[in-house]
Amino acid sequence: MSAEKMKAAVLNEPGDLEIRDVDVPEPGPGEVLVRVRACGVCGSDLEIRDHGWEGAEFPFIMGHEWTGEVADLGPETYHFEVGDRVASEPHDGCGMCRNCKVGKYTACLNYGDFSKGHQHHGFTVDGGYAHYCVIPESNLHELPDNMSYQEGTLLTTAACSLYAVERADVSAGDFVAVLGPGAIGLLAAQIANYRGASEVLVSGTREPRLEAARELGADYTVNIHEEDPVERVTELTDGVGPDVVIEAAGVHQAQQQAVEMVRRGGNVGLVGNPGEGVAELDTQWIVSGDLDVVGVKAEGMNSTQRVTRLMSKREFETEPLLTHEYDLADLPEAMSTFENREEGAIKVVVNI
Repeated sequence: MSAEKMKAAVLNEPGDLEIRDVDVPEPGPGEVLVRVRACGVCGSDLEIRDHGWEGAEFPFIMGHEWTGEVADLGPETYHFEVGDRVASEPHDGCGMCRNCKVGKYTACLNYGDFSKGHQHHGFTVDGGYAHYCVIPESNLHELPDNMSYQEGTLLTTAACSLYAVERADVSAGDFVAVLGPGAIGLLAAQIANYRGASEVLVSGTREPRLEAARELGADYTVNIHEEDPVERVTELTDGVGPDVVIEAAGVHQAQQQAVEMVRRGGNVGLVGNPGEGVAELDTQWIVSGDLDVVGVKAEGMNSTQRVTRLMSKREFETEPLLTHEYDLADLPEAMSTFENREEGAIKVVVNI
């Protein structure tokens, strides 16, 4: 199929994203060619679009939250057939470093080094903002029959939320605060409830998202433009603070609020990525509070596999998060809608 052409969103260099014709890729050994049907817009896409990414080889095709159907199989593939509905997981570690050997391949020690076997689809090598994408068979999950292609774009997002909740060790009876009501935060709040949290608070800046949080099961919401989230959660917990805080806003201020509000001896999970800039985090709060603070690097196949089953069984809601849909030709507009949170945008999906 390599002689055929397809439309793709190609990042020629940071700041230069172009929708143009490219060759349809051909799967090699162990690889699958997928006809992409939908791809979600993620905050990472904006960072990649504007600043590039560690290890990226330009030009390349962006997009990493995608679903589709198997169109062709390379040699030495054993688990899928043409026509199967699938969802992708974009991380492909080198497989040889210490982290990969123990399953922490999302933190591969050879991250960004294609010569040593590392690939991060949609970040450093070709991804899913295209009619077709080639990806290793091991990076694919079966998409349940009761899940649309659009809903399936949330699988890795939900898996990241699941990983964050588990890394922060949310337990039954915990008071959990989630900072940032984006897709990751709203899913983390639901998963915390699923794991038995006694009360969940969600803070943010946009009322439509906070309303969505309440509809999805949050006991309390705080608009940080109207009240101090640290003071509010301290009041709600009789001066003690929440047992666990999940920081999903990806801003330095929220990270500082997380370590200030959590109870002494509590847990903080940092899943939001502030990107560039120097963090202004007063570590004295961590030391004097005897806090466990963990970073959350993406999702991984284990979390994605488990969250696929949970979503298929409707253990938590995802459809309300799917607020906007666009065609591939309108990707710049889709990114703008997501970036500026237009019309209450939470998850923006590009249909392909």
